[in-house]
Parts: sequence; C-alpha cells; structure tokens
Amino acid sequence: CSGYLRKLKIPVVDADAIAHKVLEKGQPAYHRVVKEFRQFSEVVASDGSINRPYLRSLVFGQRELNRRLKKCTHQAIAWEMLSQVWWHSIC
Repeated sequence: CSGYLRKLKIPVVDADAIAHKVLEKGQPAYHRVVKEFRQFSEVVASDGSINRPYLRSLVFGQRELNRRLKKCTHQAIAWEMLSQVWWHSIC
C-alpha cells in the first residue's frame, strides 16, 4: 500500500521504517534499549546493532518485557512521526 502511495507522490509516514531508524546504533532509543535489556546479552549483535529478531522473540507474548521495550522506543517513534507529518505539511 505505501509503495503505491509513493508512486503517486503521496507522502508516507512509515512507522516501521521509523522504528528501525530510532534503534540505529548511537540513537537515544538504541542506548535506552541496550541499557534496559542489558541482562540479555543477545540483544546486541556482534556488529553492535540491535538484534531485532532476538528482541522480537524475547518480548513477544511477554507483557512486561514488551512494555519495557515500548517505554524505550515509543516516544522517539512518535516524535519522528510527528516531525515527518509536520515536514510534509509545509512542503
């Protein structure tokens, strides 16, 4: 669906892409996740990035771990989404 909208030159705010971006090494949410999940050594991959498949499997079905992950990431995702909406509205 978003690919179709992009072909039509309609701006798309892609929450999944933003979630990937905020977890890039060096980003504040990256550091929060690393700190919050430090007891799980597999959360950080050998290249220093977040091991997203492992993190996903860790929090899936685990209400408390999922809540902790959301606490680390959702504010950054929301702000980036808001920023993109604002940017598209003025361009």
